[in-house]
Amino acid sequence: MDLKMQFLKGKDRNTVAYAFVPGNPHSKNLPALVFIHGLGADASSWMHQIDYFSKEGYPMIAIDIRGHGKSQGSRKVAFFSMRRMADDLHRVIARCGYEGDCIIIGHCFGGVIAQHYQNMFPKSAKHLILISTTSRNRRKGILLFLKIFIWLFPFRIFAKTDTAKRNHREYDYWKGTADTKPERLFAAIMATYPNNYFCTLAGFSTFDNRRKLKKYNLPVDIIVGDKDSVFKPNRSYELHRLIPKSKLYIMKNVNHLIPLNAPDDLNALLDKILREK
Repeated sequence: MDLKMQFLKGKDRNTVAYAFVPGNPHSKNLPALVFIHGLGADASSWMHQIDYFSKEGYPMIAIDIRGHGKSQGSRKVAFFSMRRMADDLHRVIARCGYEGDCIIIGHCFGGVIAQHYQNMFPKSAKHLILISTTSRNRRKGILLFLKIFIWLFPFRIFAKTDTAKRNHREYDYWKGTADTKPERLFAAIMATYPNNYFCTLAGFSTFDNRRKLKKYNLPVDIIVGDKDSVFKPNRSYELHRLIPKSKLYIMKNVNHLIPLNAPDDLNALLDKILREK
């Protein structure tokens, strides 16, 4: 299945790209599955899940977050705030007609956006599924370093923010790679454009959602690989401890890149979770 992207203007007039896959008309009353990718990825990183759940009849939305895939980027760190990303997601979900009737599935940075979305729009989602993510990343020193780096590094002079030449990546090429494989990370940075990649990272550097998690009043499922070296399993244990209605699933012999490296196992687990709700 090829993703046919649609475009929507965000609150600050940026262009947001997303794919909408209508559900099977014979499968009534199914909520929309909303997929949010991680840092340096794009909507096509969910292709294995979209192919699988389209056969189950689910309507689905997959968004390119700001500066990624075919969505507009910027040279400014403020453009990549999680509040703005959550607002982009809200506009897309509303346009597709599934506000209040959706399940949000976020991987890595997408799981952080999912949490921020729940904070801003607590009645929009029925259920959260957080994959390989964290409740916090509050590191002011890193923020300062990234701001200086973004300002001084030569790519700022040649920074690109348009989406005309950006295409979705072929993720299966990197299947089986380690969390920190240099070639894959470099490819992600260049495909996203360095200014977008590092500004997104800077926008994430002061995130801390621990206090708000205790107030969540919806089902939350947390999935992590036992070999995750980006957000180690202890981060998922913390999420599980803080969120009242949460369940934790540990996938064996899987690293951070669960949608890429264990797509069939992830699909089976997601299917199990969805059937239980």
